[in-house]
Amino acid sequence: MSEGLARADAVLRLAHAHWVSYDGCEAILLAIVLLAVASGFASAGKRLRTPIAVTRPGGITAGFMLVIWLLAIYAFGVAMSVYGLQLKQAYPGFAPAHVPVGMFTFVDASVTFIVILYLTRRWGWKVALASAVIGTAAAPMIFEFPFDLIIMTRTNPPIRLIRCCIGSFSSCRYSCGSSQRYRC
Repeated sequence: MSEGLARADAVLRLAHAHWVSYDGCEAILLAIVLLAVASGFASAGKRLRTPIAVTRPGGITAGFMLVIWLLAIYAFGVAMSVYGLQLKQAYPGFAPAHVPVGMFTFVDASVTFIVILYLTRRWGWKVALASAVIGTAAAPMIFEFPFDLIIMTRTNPPIRLIRCCIGSFSSCRYSCGSSQRYRC
């Protein structure tokens, strides 16, 4: 009987998962760190007078890079399906929150694709198409990586590996405090 109540309590906690915002000195510290990083990139961009030349990989290296990229996409799909199955087994009544972010992401990706395609049209349709595909694929990754590092430790339930390995600006207060939901 108590196992069923514990499971129901866990489902309710997951159903009401929320974001824990930065406040007070945490917000100021985050703003200072982000400002320092942005200033560093702006300074490096201003000092860089010529484009950085990167040597093109050979055919075999490019083939390996493509195979590794495809394997990473496949592994991500497998991991998502395994995590989904484990979530269904652990919490049969779990219903994820409806977050309409995907709609905006696809619209933004389409606009990005069209803009890059238009801006690179003078180099030919093959270069323009390749640039648009690569730019559209890279843009969310450039945004998501730092965003995820900032956000993942502040969600409830927290993503434990990120919280314990990287931590947030105040992870020791949360991991050692009295609140159960922040414990690693």
